[in-house]
Amino acid sequence: MAMKCSGIALLPTLLLLPLSIAAMAPPCIRSNKITSSSNLVISYVESRLDDADNNNEPVTILIHGLDSSSHTWRKVQQNLSTPSIAIDCRGCGHTDLGHPDEFGAEGLIADIKCIVDSHPLLQKKRF
Repeated sequence: MAMKCSGIALLPTLLLLPLSIAAMAPPCIRSNKITSSSNLVISYVESRLDDADNNNEPVTILIHGLDSSSHTWRKVQQNLSTPSIAIDCRGCGHTDLGHPDEFGAEGLIADIKCIVDSHPLLQKKRF
């Protein structure tokens, strides 16, 4: 499923929701991609407890470190009691590198904002 995000703007802050770990049935984990307004294909892995879009639960956004990928968060996603999205940052995992001039903090922020603005689990969420 490909989604387009409209404008690119910088996020003033990035808030990661607290982890809530509980014993439960394994979540549904699947890989997906979106395309940014600059045509960068951004890969991510989402985890849900079921296939329904539950807009009442908080969503945890997981961002890996340098020279890593969304796979870093796989075991965490399997144990969260709420939905989560693990992003493959530019040039990592299954995400394209994009134009070298856009590789940096501003590009990463734009990619995260694209996912936040476009993903159905994150619609109408307060950060």
